[in-house]
Amino acid sequence: MLPALFTYVKANEAWGPSPLTAVPTRDWTAAQYEEIQLLALSVLCTLAPMMIDDYIACHGGTRLLLMLDWCISNGMTISCRAVGK
Repeated sequence: MLPALFTYVKANEAWGPSPLTAVPTRDWTAAQYEEIQLLALSVLCTLAPMMIDDYIACHGGTRLLLMLDWCISNGMTISCRAVGK
């Protein structure tokens, strides 16, 4: 399950090169992709502590750091919706 969630915890190709190799097969608008990323991150926050071995096997920490680095280098900020506003 975690590998499927991590396919969305990456940069949207339309916004610049992705730091990860997995690419979703569906074309999303920027708004749709942001929503699916937020949902995937939310589910990961819930499941990762219960599936720590899978999280480590998927290099979860590295993937999240790569996404954060990509966001910072492209001038992106965390969505207000991510904090429930």
